[in-house]
Amino acid sequence: MGDPRHKQLTALAAIEFLPVAELKDWGSKLAGLHPCYAVGASDLKERPLCPHCSYRPVEELVKAPAAATLDDLEGRLGQLHAAWTSALLTNLRQEATQENIALMTPDQQRLIKDFLNAGALPEKVGYDFLQTVKEALTGLERVAVPPEDILLALTQGGMPCTVQELLARFRSFVEERTKGKEPNKVRIVVEW
Repeated sequence: MGDPRHKQLTALAAIEFLPVAELKDWGSKLAGLHPCYAVGASDLKERPLCPHCSYRPVEELVKAPAAATLDDLEGRLGQLHAAWTSALLTNLRQEATQENIALMTPDQQRLIKDFLNAGALPEKVGYDFLQTVKEALTGLERVAVPPEDILLALTQGGMPCTVQELLARFRSFVEERTKGKEPNKVRIVVEW
């Protein structure tokens, strides 16, 4: 559970298209192993019950030794990590996603480009990386605005004007241009 790959996958589980059920299945299989660090072989020779955790080996259906199960789970974690990384790389390289990335801030673009160039997840999948990837994959909407329209909107009603009037005019202009669109997905581009 402390494996860095598991931590990365747990963070990425918030991305909708990734097969989170596989990660949950992996976690439940790992949780199915019952560790007791205090028991020794001599404890179980004398009594069929662990004096520390009350574990009774006779009650458990053992399909494979714990060491083999752990090795298998470690291999599956590696496969999951590779598959999720590959899926993200593939989706982020698609043309539609690349158009979304072009609408992001320079810092967000750098996060994505670093990931694409490295071909590997960052050591720590932080909030910024996760939100940037989600934004790139869920789509952004480009709203192109000619500079003349901005100037007309700001001067409509006459000049000079107060700061509050100017802000109200600009807010009204932006609201009109983005009406019916999800504000978090809109990216305004001034076309010079």
